[in-house]
Amino acid sequence: MDQELVRSGPAQGVESDRKRSWRKRARKRFKRVGRKALNRVSRVAGRESLVGDRPILDAKDFPWIPRLEEGTPLIQSELAAVLHYRDSLPKLHELQREQYRISADDKWRAFVLYGWDYEAEEGAHLCPETSRLVRQIPGLRTAFFSILDPGAHIPEHRGAIKGLLRGQLALVVPRDRERCVLWLEGVPHLWQEGRVLVFDDTYLHEVRNETDEERVVLILHFDRPMRWRGRLLHRALLLALRRTSFIKSARANHAEWARRFRRDREASRRTVSPVAREEGVDEASTRRGPLAAGQGRASGRRGE
Repeated sequence: MDQELVRSGPAQGVESDRKRSWRKRARKRFKRVGRKALNRVSRVAGRESLVGDRPILDAKDFPWIPRLEEGTPLIQSELAAVLHYRDSLPKLHELQREQYRISADDKWRAFVLYGWDYEAEEGAHLCPETSRLVRQIPGLRTAFFSILDPGAHIPEHRGAIKGLLRGQLALVVPRDRERCVLWLEGVPHLWQEGRVLVFDDTYLHEVRNETDEERVVLILHFDRPMRWRGRLLHRALLLALRRTSFIKSARANHAEWARRFRRDREASRRTVSPVAREEGVDEASTRRGPLAAGQGRASGRRGE
């Protein structure tokens, strides 16, 4: 029996290599076909757009923006609770390995509130009011806090889906904001705390934070307003995309991170002393304490 297994070993290895090679070629063909389909849908989305086809879009075309901007102080207070767990938050490429090229310096972290038609439990727990506000955005697809460390650089890249637009609500902007810049098609754009910037991320863009402070924005991906033909193709594309590993693996990775996060938070709660419990020191007050000074500085910059 053992001799038969030994003899069959190399043959099985060759067969396994052939299968891997076939799968690799199949993935390449699938990606080529997918890119061509994306390009066709993007051309239609640009033509069918009701808000123009340019890098920066006018915030006045999106009636939900004023309400979101009015909620900035509330969102900032909930962000403070999230930033208490800063070191436990996932790096972007840990959620989507496809993002490794643009987040490989480990200085870009994310906290997901909403992703591809599902609400993250941790987001709803730590940020209930922020979650409520973003749910009111028409055609919302993703929402997450994007946290860039000092010195972070997101290299030039393009988004893939023309039918989606990106909004960024600035929550924490470095004092030297001229050195924390979004470059879009070679043109610099600065964040202003409490204001939403809307742009088409299929245009070439990069981000540089050349300050010694972190930058935090609430990133939103939502459906571009389009005529019926554009909407129809866009919905078909998203339906197909949900069936790919791009979405499935991201959700699985986030679920795995969430399990670890809940476990660590539970362990942290157990370390609170009995005296502290009797005095009413709960998890929320513990979270808020270390960030009070940071919130004060952020509020002081409003209106820059």
